[in-house]
Amino acid sequence: MRRLMARSPWLGLLAALVGFVALGQGLKLGLLPLLPKAAWISQALLKLSLIVVVLVVAKLEGWPAAALGFRGNLKGAGRYSLLALLLGVVATNASILTGNLGMAKIVGQMSLPSVIFWVWIVSSTSEEIFCRGWFQAHLEKHAPSPIDPAGVLLPSAVLFGAMHLTLLLAGAGVGTTLLIVAFATVLGYITALVRGRSGSLYPAIAVHVAFNVGGVIGGALYVILYRLTTGQLPPFAQQ
Repeated sequence: MRRLMARSPWLGLLAALVGFVALGQGLKLGLLPLLPKAAWISQALLKLSLIVVVLVVAKLEGWPAAALGFRGNLKGAGRYSLLALLLGVVATNASILTGNLGMAKIVGQMSLPSVIFWVWIVSSTSEEIFCRGWFQAHLEKHAPSPIDPAGVLLPSAVLFGAMHLTLLLAGAGVGTTLLIVAFATVLGYITALVRGRSGSLYPAIAVHVAFNVGGVIGGALYVILYRLTTGQLPPFAQQ
């Protein structure tokens, strides 16, 4: 990875993305069929495995925990979390208004406690460890600044967005997937900026969680406003 990063951050991005997809597909074909069919199982398996793999690879590469962002600094968590919350509200309403509800169908298979724990917390944490921890640590090593737009922030954001292309394999649909990739890339840029400025993963994780919470709030607000103005539930809420 270090050699690829030394040549181009985009080569490193491609290698990281291929590794992520390979991990997901390997688990799906190898281990997932042996496990119970609960909706949260695949999410738990992938995201917990991602954390383990990233930490093992980082250890083999000689990265100390602090270099990956495991340090107690919450700089920027508050205001950027609010921004991410609003972005989540916008993202959900954009999905509803354009009829791209594929993600809702996937998440709808899980109970609310499962969504809160596995999507809001575990998924956000694992993806930030991968993108803003390990990958961004590599980017910063070859960039003039930890908040360099071209060398750090944009590649980190694009990797995060591109990871969500795998939703196509989960049946989310092309429109839904492209919309999520777009919003995820914007979120990735925000969390990369927070990570670069603070040097810590913790505010980036908080921002990521806030986006997911905002998505649920956005859906609830849409249902409430639709009910108040029409006297009925929106079609997707009647199913």
